[in-house]
Amino acid sequence: MKTLKITVAKVWNAVVNAISLLIGLTFLLVGYIGIIFGFIGIIQFGIQLWLAPSLVISWIITGVMWLLFGFTIRIFYTYVKDMFRDIKNDEHIGTDLTRKLRIQL
Repeated sequence: MKTLKITVAKVWNAVVNAISLLIGLTFLLVGYIGIIFGFIGIIQFGIQLWLAPSLVISWIITGVMWLLFGFTIRIFYTYVKDMFRDIKNDEHIGTDLTRKLRIQL
């Protein structure tokens, strides 16, 4: 019976760890989707600008969009780097959930 309890506890702890990592990776996935949609929007606006290049304001808007896109990628890179460091040190977003739901052996 004791072996069964230990096995159930280990399985439960693995499930809780997986759920907490999934919570952290969800934020990462949403960020990637946002960057992809931003890139698609910039490309679409660039094609529109390529077909009608006469407006100066369109060129300014395109430049600002590329600048903001670059900042977004840089901030997201920093976020991903910090997130992997936090996962390695067991301090990621779902750690509180893991600590509260974990079964102590």
